[in-house]
Amino acid sequence: MPYNFVWGCGGANSDIAGYFAGGLTVNSVPYQNTVWKVNFSNDAVTNSLAVLPAGLHQAWASGSSTNAYFMGGNSGPLLTTVNNMLYANETVSANPGSLLVATALGSAINSPSAVYFC
Repeated sequence: MPYNFVWGCGGANSDIAGYFAGGLTVNSVPYQNTVWKVNFSNDAVTNSLAVLPAGLHQAWASGSSTNAYFMGGNSGPLLTTVNNMLYANETVSANPGSLLVATALGSAINSPSAVYFC
């Protein structure tokens, strides 16, 4: 990651790479909308092509075999947003669904075909 320290970001992974999104840096840069990619074959960290629609931190994340989901978080107010990133082309779109309650610091697990969160 390009900063010394980023906290409050959510993470998910495919078979070949991991992705961290959002967060807050120690140098007081506003909430991040960046998605960072960690390539498992060489441990290189780069900015992904994906960008979240808004900066946030304390989001939580999980993934299926094809998508990462970055959910909730804090961008000033707590959020109900679910952002969906397709691994194949690293694009982010708003998921048609949303969380029932605005929240940060939630939990998520996944199977190969579904994501469960609370």
